Amino acid sequence: MAGGSMADIPAIENPAFYTDAATMKPVVSVNRKQGLFMLANTKGEKIVYCSGRNLPEIEWPESDKEYLIIWIDPANGQILETEKIVKGEKKYKLNQAVKEDIVLWIKLH
Repeated sequence: MAGGSMADIPAIENPAFYTDAATMKPVVSVNRKQGLFMLANTKGEKIVYCSGRNLPEIEWPESDKEYLIIWIDPANGQILETEKIVKGEKKYKLNQAVKEDIVLWIKLH
């Protein structure tokens, strides 16, 4: 059973979102004053709620793996975009222009 909770968002199109979320716990080191709330598991997968225009810099526990960043609209649960992260990057700065809240689902590829 998961040890965290998530913002009240509508149903997500992909049911695997809930399977992944069930393996995650809250990350307390995230700057909540900047409107960031994060759940993560031991595989490096994360779900991040970003309030406003604040996007986090993502750190990967294992840089030899590929991850996907799935951008989700928290207003309707719709998947907006999927972005593949190349192996070998230890940190990744999100550069998307975001005008409103966004949910990032980061999972192993």
